[in-house]
Amino acid sequence: MGKFKADVYTASDYAGIYSSNLDCYYGYERGYCKVCKTYNDNADSDCADCGLSDVEWCFVAKFNDKEIVIPYSKLGLGDNKMLDVNRCLLKGIAWIFEKYKLTE
Repeated sequence: MGKFKADVYTASDYAGIYSSNLDCYYGYERGYCKVCKTYNDNADSDCADCGLSDVEWCFVAKFNDKEIVIPYSKLGLGDNKMLDVNRCLLKGIAWIFEKYKLTE
């Protein structure tokens, strides 16, 4: 396929896309504790800081030497959609396009 390196990946608990200038992920590997307001490396376990289990999954985007992390509750999808990884990924990508300029 030449130099085209963009791709997508999905599973039941995460989804993502990557290309030469944008990497987006949504799923359990990054969590946000709603109690102590800290970010954790694994949302499927209790918060590493306070020990409580009120951790939500996050959308993560990397581009232009930036990393943007958006907790599920900030994506604006309402209740009971946190496990809809494809929808959450797409909403996060739309959020990035709305808020940031990806290239000069």
